[in-house]
Formats: sequence, structure tokens, C-alpha cells
Amino acid sequence: MSSSTKSCDHKNSLNSPVGGANARDVIWTLFPPSAAGLLPKKSRWIRPLVDGKEAWSLLDDDIIKATDFKVCLGLVIKAKLEREGVITLPSDLRAGVEEVTSYEEAMQKIEQYIEKRKREKDPVMANL
Repeated sequence: MSSSTKSCDHKNSLNSPVGGANARDVIWTLFPPSAAGLLPKKSRWIRPLVDGKEAWSLLDDDIIKATDFKVCLGLVIKAKLEREGVITLPSDLRAGVEEVTSYEEAMQKIEQYIEKRKREKDPVMANL
């Protein structure tokens, strides 16, 4: 087998899909059947530990209220634009979404969207 053929061999590739018994092992490890009497493992990626405590438990109401939503949103938008070059936003356009490539334009459109939803008395947006 030539070296170019070996590089395309998916049987030993780290990027090959997981299937069959391997897939069941992963699923049963993350979500054990209730009859097994085991508790599912908590993801440390979603719920990280800081000095042995879950990071979420360290956040009190004052910290959460003091966190500026727009600053956090800006970080997410910048990261997405750097990684993919485009971000999809809700829109009044026919498709219901719009692709934006500029950070400033994205923030402006999001601000307009939030203000519009507040005017419509959307309870989710009223707290932002």
C-alpha cells in the first residue's frame, strides 16, 4: 500500500466515526442505564471545578447582575467572526436570519433586535 493510500485509510484514523460497540460504550459511560444503579458523570467542561468546588456555585447574585451582557455577547461575536468570518443573526428578512461579517454591524443589529423585543414586551428580553 502506498503512503498516499495509508493516509486515506479510515479504519485506523483518529478522525473516523465512532460506531457499534464503541458508540454504546461512550453512551453508557455518559448516560448509564438506570438499572445499573450508577450516577451519570458530570461534565467538567460544562461545569468546571475551581479549588474543588463547582465554578457555578462561586457566582453569587451580585456577580451575575454586575456582568454586562453586551460585553459577554461582544466576546462571543468577535470569536465567531475570527473563527468563521461570519455570524448568523435573527432578522426581519424573509429567511428570518441574516449573515453579518462586521463586529460593529452585528452589535448594532443585536441592539436593534433587543430593543424591538423589549417594545413587544418579551419577558425574556425585558431583563437584558
